[in-house]
Amino acid sequence: QLDARLDNLIGTKVGENVIPVGCKAGEISENASRMTGLLPGTAVSAAIIDAHASIPGGGITEPGTLMFILGTSACHITLDKKGTV
Repeated sequence: QLDARLDNLIGTKVGENVIPVGCKAGEISENASRMTGLLPGTAVSAAIIDAHASIPGGGITEPGTLMFILGTSACHITLDKKGTV
């Protein structure tokens, strides 16, 4: 069970349109193009936490392998039997 304060989290504090990692979230606007130098219409990906993004890059593909990430924070990440983080 989750804390009762999280009951209405989605839709009130977090948007309802959740985009999976690796999917296109949108495109660079004309204004953002001027600020960044990127071409208008450049695809923008959904965000991912950097530690979680390191799992496939680190070759973690099987359950039971632990990856320790040390940076501005420390994370211990492993896959479960379903292959989810």
